[in-house]
Amino acid sequence: MSAPPKTLLIGGASGFVLGFVSSVLVPSVIGFFVLFLGAIVGGFIGEIVSRLCGRKKSRLIAGMTAAGFILGAFFLPTRGVLGLVSEGVALETAISVARFPLWALAYAIIGSIAAWARLTW
Repeated sequence: MSAPPKTLLIGGASGFVLGFVSSVLVPSVIGFFVLFLGAIVGGFIGEIVSRLCGRKKSRLIAGMTAAGFILGAFFLPTRGVLGLVSEGVALETAISVARFPLWALAYAIIGSIAAWARLTW
C-alpha cells in the first residue's frame, strides 16, 4: 500500500513536532510512569496524524510518523551529547555527563509503537 508524498511529509513533520513537544513536557517529570504515558501520547499522536492525513492507513505513513516521533523526542538530549563530543569529550563521558535520559528512550520507543499501531490497524 502506498501513500502520496504529501501525507508522508505530514506524518513525518507532525510526528517530529509532536514528539519534540511531548518529550519536553513528559519524560523529565514523571519517571517510571512514562511507560504508560508513552502509549497514551503515542495513540493521541497517531490519531492526530490520521486525521491530518484524511484517515489514510499505511505502513509508510506510520513509519514516517514513528521515525519523526523518535527524532523529535531525542532532539534535545542528542544535541547536548553531540555538543560535548564536538568539544573533544569522549562519547562515553559525554553520555554520562549529559545524563542521557533512559526514561526518554523508553518513552520514545513506546510512544512510536503506539503511534505505529494507531496508523496501521
